[in-house]
Amino acid sequence: MRVKDFPPFRLDSVNQCLVRSDSAGNEQRIELKPKTFDVLRYLVDNPGRLITHDELLEEVWRDAEVQQEVLKGHVLAIRKALGDTAEEPQYVLTLRKRGYKFIAPVRFEEASGKHPRARLGKFVDRARPLSELREALRLARSHVPQLVFVTGEPGIGKTELVERFLEEIGGDEDASVTVGRCIEGYGGIESHYPVLEALGSLTRQRNGETVVQALKEMAPTWALQLPGLLSGQTRAVLQQQIAASSRDRMVRELCQLIDKLAERRTLVLVLEDLHWSDHSTVDLLSAFARRSSRARALIIATYRLEDAAADNHPVHRLSRELLVHKIGTRLILPPLRPEAVGEFVANTVTGAGAQQLARLITEQAGGNPLLMIATLETFIERGLIAAGADGFRLCVPPAELDVEISSDLSQVLECRISQLDDREQRALTAASVVGVAFDAATAASACGMTAVEFEDVCETLVRNDKCISRAELRTFPDGTVVRKYTFKHVLYRRALYQRQGPIRLARSHRMVYEALERLYPAGERQTIALQLLEHLAGCGEWHKAVECVREGLITIRTRFGYRDGIALFKLGGELARHLPPAERAAIELEMLEGKAGISAAIHDSQAFASYEELAALARARGLVDVLARALIGMTYTTGWRDNAQCRALLQEALQTSEAQSNPMMRARTQLSAYMGLLFLDGWDDDYAARCTSALQVLKCGPDRLDAAWALVEHSQLDAVASRYRAAYRAVRDDFRTLIDTEVIRPGMNAARMYYTACLVAPWALFFLGELGPAFKELDASIPVMRSNGNDYSARTLQLVRGWFRTYVGDFDGAHDDCLAAAASDASEVASAPALDAHEYRIYLVVRGAAEAGLRNFARARESFAERDRLAGEAPVSLDWYWRLIAEYETVNLWLAAGEAARAGKHATLLLKLTLQTSERTFQALAWNALAEVEMMHGKPHAALESTERALAVSNEHETHLATWRVHATAARAHRMLGRVVEAASSRELSARASGRLLSTFPESHPLRDLFAKRIAREERSSE
Repeated sequence: MRVKDFPPFRLDSVNQCLVRSDSAGNEQRIELKPKTFDVLRYLVDNPGRLITHDELLEEVWRDAEVQQEVLKGHVLAIRKALGDTAEEPQYVLTLRKRGYKFIAPVRFEEASGKHPRARLGKFVDRARPLSELREALRLARSHVPQLVFVTGEPGIGKTELVERFLEEIGGDEDASVTVGRCIEGYGGIESHYPVLEALGSLTRQRNGETVVQALKEMAPTWALQLPGLLSGQTRAVLQQQIAASSRDRMVRELCQLIDKLAERRTLVLVLEDLHWSDHSTVDLLSAFARRSSRARALIIATYRLEDAAADNHPVHRLSRELLVHKIGTRLILPPLRPEAVGEFVANTVTGAGAQQLARLITEQAGGNPLLMIATLETFIERGLIAAGADGFRLCVPPAELDVEISSDLSQVLECRISQLDDREQRALTAASVVGVAFDAATAASACGMTAVEFEDVCETLVRNDKCISRAELRTFPDGTVVRKYTFKHVLYRRALYQRQGPIRLARSHRMVYEALERLYPAGERQTIALQLLEHLAGCGEWHKAVECVREGLITIRTRFGYRDGIALFKLGGELARHLPPAERAAIELEMLEGKAGISAAIHDSQAFASYEELAALARARGLVDVLARALIGMTYTTGWRDNAQCRALLQEALQTSEAQSNPMMRARTQLSAYMGLLFLDGWDDDYAARCTSALQVLKCGPDRLDAAWALVEHSQLDAVASRYRAAYRAVRDDFRTLIDTEVIRPGMNAARMYYTACLVAPWALFFLGELGPAFKELDASIPVMRSNGNDYSARTLQLVRGWFRTYVGDFDGAHDDCLAAAASDASEVASAPALDAHEYRIYLVVRGAAEAGLRNFARARESFAERDRLAGEAPVSLDWYWRLIAEYETVNLWLAAGEAARAGKHATLLLKLTLQTSERTFQALAWNALAEVEMMHGKPHAALESTERALAVSNEHETHLATWRVHATAARAHRMLGRVVEAASSRELSARASGRLLSTFPESHPLRDLFAKRIAREERSSE
């Protein structure tokens, strides 16, 4: 078991106490109450991480209602035992109103004597097998003996699981726990080695004399094999008694001994690594499982599935046989799920990049805990991850993390590979050239085998659970069907690949490429372009490799694989260096522009530098069109943080457009530039007209892709000018035209167009009154963006969804969306480092609206005030548009707070601002807000005048979000004037308009009920 060491203290999990060592090596045992120990153990198990009050209460007091004051008492006892203080903590830090953090360095030293290492992460994804062990213990305590096999591949966490279980019951007075381990090469020679070790451990525990007496009486053949247990005289007597004893006697005696030892206390016997055990030990397990007994005994046996299956070890046969007869339990531990790896990494590495790191480790380690931890430790040893005050942090951008196989990890992998025979090593070495996934048709020729021979080797490996797993069937264009296989871990594949020399690798890559060419006709290779690229580069076919990059980019574009796209563009630039100088320059520009475009779309920090490099090259070579696109690209990276720099770049782009000889290229530059200026400086009819003029040029041009690009680009302008239907049509139809083409066009940034479509589509739908479809679009887009590595877009869309939630009355959901996007604390409105300036202002608006809806008026005011301050000090793109929403929500805040004067002030300001734009929905809402203020002042006639102005706007434009509210306000005004008929008519119109909005949600949608309640409140107030 692991010793938890934080000098000068050590945590003894078995005896549930704290041990203090002095400089002379003397140890003092410090007794703790059981619950106090449990609290300390959980804190020590999770060093450097905030443990909330709720988490501690849930983990330590399962199924019990306990107040936080009780927890504080235990923490006080821990501090007393450690000599710690709350004022100057060295061990336990108190975070007010939040929880505790164990801040001392913790080492977890293996019992085998391995060098101590820092604790990484926490125990994850093993709740179910841990629960099954608890159930087995419950049954054992009920006089139903239990045998549980825990198995899985090497490094899957068998020992960790068992240790966690034993830690849970370490202080249980009703349980006697003992562990016996097999040793490779030795445990299979000495009969019953792990059982003897476990019995010897029992004799040295508390009540050991009782165990010794039971051995003498019930199991003398076992007592004789335990050195130092018996006196010379007693040993001689026993030897005479059992002089002709048989193997069966030892089995019978052990079963009787277990019965005896389990009379008063539940016996938990753990036998580890039985794939190295002798056959006699397995016979003992068989006898224990099959006999009829009421012993309060639980035996847990662990073994490596791979090794036991390969050697046809009897423990594997026994576990399967007992399972068939429904005797005993077998827990096969699967790899950790990707989300569990993410949780593990998040509890190890804090700050930016943790999610990308988790994805990388999942890919490399395949969910194997040993390889996962080894990979993390390699990063730590190389200085790519370093310890900080609040845990480990990345020292480099996630994109710069590269996995190297360290010497320790290499030894682990080489040990596994060396256990393969020659044919297996040859087959897997060839497979490593193909990739993580491979098949016989592709890989066989690279190792000199026929496809049938290669497949036979793979099937043997799978049956023995070694290195690879079966995957799905693969059908080639000619109809041939083969079985695919995958390496269980990328690291196995890397180790096998790196064992090969360059000449052999080049030969193998060429043979794999030729096999793929035979299997795929020329017109059907786009789907395997990335595979072909790897092998072409591997054998030095540079021209063909560049063409494969282009084909691969088309495939990636349809899947919106942003990080893959950046990597592929970067690879294309590197491949271009191997080409003749005359060809190199154009391809380097093409790849640089493509990389910059995707980087800008996902707000990668390298985007501006890439565009800057592109602009410098374009100037040096006199490439005006490329320069114009580079300047526009730089505005995408600066518009959300630096208005002045962005404006200067836009002006330079417009000047550059005058030198563009191609009218289509000039129109594209001008459309983007004038729209950028409009977004920066506020609505401008002249800028809008120039955008529309450029759009017409592109629509009338000969190239349908130019027209499609222009319509999608212009959809952003349509969305903020209340032309919602045109905006939606563009991102629904014209975006598809861009994606479906098999041509990669410079400047037609598919990644940015996809973000535009994902933002404009739900926005337009929402303002068109299609609330349900708008939420559906966002719910689908957000996880796709995250899974593709575009966290920026995912956060923005989540904030937009949060604002939509406030409109339908889901203020808790809006609050949660805000906090998830900003990764901030629920109790504060603080700076959100995960967000850029533009996102943070949206966050403040949505957070304020949510707080106002929850009637947390002070927090709402704080959010709106902070947004106004930031926008005044350093405005960024689209600040003017989000100011409309901020003012609208501020009006709602003061209306809800009953502050008529303040509501009126902001309603008047909102109206003034909307009249300066082409935004009609908020103009109608502004008139309605003024009407509501007039009602608060007892002026129904003035209120009706304002509602008439609002309805005039709604009659000319689609303002579905405003119409029902305007009619509801008019109904209240009519009722105040005693106009019963008019009030009823307005209520009917309001109900009809709101009913249409409500009908866009499916019947079972939770937001439908919330919105219905909001509508009902409006209707009640108008009656």
